[in-house]
Amino acid sequence: MSYHCDITIDGGEIVLPFTEPQLELYYDIPERFLVVPKGRRYGITSSAAAFCIDMLLEGKYILWVDTVQVNLDKYFKKYFFPILKRIDPKFWRYRTQQKDLNILHGVMDFRSAEKPENIEGFGYHKIMINEAGIVLKGQKGRSLWLNSIFPMTLDFRADVYFLGTPKGKRAKKDESPHKTTLYYELAKKGGLESDEDKQPDWATRTFSSYDNPLLDENDIKELEEEVPRITRRQEIHGEFIDVGDEEVFHEHWFDIVYELPPKHLWKRMIISLDTAFKKGCENDDSAGVCVIETANDYFWIDTFCEKLEFPELIKKAEEFYLKHNPDMFLIEDKASGTSLFQTFRDQFPYPVRAITPTGDKFSRAVSVTPYFEAKKVHLLFGAWNGVAKDQLCDFNARLDTMDDIVDAASQLFIYVKGNPVPKAKAVTRKGKKTPNYLRGYIK
Repeated sequence: MSYHCDITIDGGEIVLPFTEPQLELYYDIPERFLVVPKGRRYGITSSAAAFCIDMLLEGKYILWVDTVQVNLDKYFKKYFFPILKRIDPKFWRYRTQQKDLNILHGVMDFRSAEKPENIEGFGYHKIMINEAGIVLKGQKGRSLWLNSIFPMTLDFRADVYFLGTPKGKRAKKDESPHKTTLYYELAKKGGLESDEDKQPDWATRTFSSYDNPLLDENDIKELEEEVPRITRRQEIHGEFIDVGDEEVFHEHWFDIVYELPPKHLWKRMIISLDTAFKKGCENDDSAGVCVIETANDYFWIDTFCEKLEFPELIKKAEEFYLKHNPDMFLIEDKASGTSLFQTFRDQFPYPVRAITPTGDKFSRAVSVTPYFEAKKVHLLFGAWNGVAKDQLCDFNARLDTMDDIVDAASQLFIYVKGNPVPKAKAVTRKGKKTPNYLRGYIK
């Protein structure tokens, strides 16, 4: 889809990138409430952004709802700006503080489920709920829809698009007496399982990862290896699947320490990096963890978790390395991690090692729980503690939470398990060589 218009910088056309199924999805379905359960990497966020720009050019008022506040500017930068930069800046404006985008007479507000108080009191023509499986999760998500978003559909009879990978059928405990998730209930209204369930003004369309023509077979294979077998139908094919939601890690396994053991007790320091699926991936963050190993315990001393474009990832990874100067730097040899490893190997004199993951992420996380259950892993007090503990303690086989820190930590402890530090025959004495894993720590 393209526009020949007078508002572009070079006088050329604005091309809006849609596949044929996406064009049908946004323009040919008459129902007002469209539920789109989809597999990972279908490309729904990029197509939704293009559709919103099209509607703004027509003067529409639009609301974009996402999971967390930090994603809003990043999504604008990745999905909206590449199209907008073709338009003369005098015709559009994005305000970072207010989180709104104006194009000609069209207005779009970006809001997060973290701050539901900001999603009230306005009328819109179009409402886009991105990552709907997460935004609508639990009693908080149900309240957000019923009390904040749904009332706003009345002013202009707004069209609402529920976009996202399903996160199971079974409702969480806090949603009692509801037995099923809101996202699943809304999909049933659109005829997900039976035409008899379909309600007027509601439609459901399901897409799998295979429906994205931009993914090749290797991309799909990587996705399948990343996803637990019990949730592949959900994560790849966009189906609502019930699996166990029991947490893998538990709150009482963790303790916070305020100082580290003396350096002569350190065996080695390891950094482990989990990168987004692709350079500039639309959903995943990249995460790094740094751990010090002693004779009996592990001191987790630092973590970062951010959504980073590839050049930013290189810079962040190097900064994290230089901050801690580890003995080993582990990078997953997969997706953007492969490019990152090659960059570090070729350009920097760092002890970097590429790690090829085996099995799915759920199985990998389960395999390292003995370290945590035995309370051998201690978290050094820091601002990152809460984020790391939340990701670990929320992680489950349903994959309905952020898990990038979990992946990085699993990779690190799997490496530790398979590569124990050899026992040193001697510590530093005159005429004796310091073992590599003590170099820099023993004076």
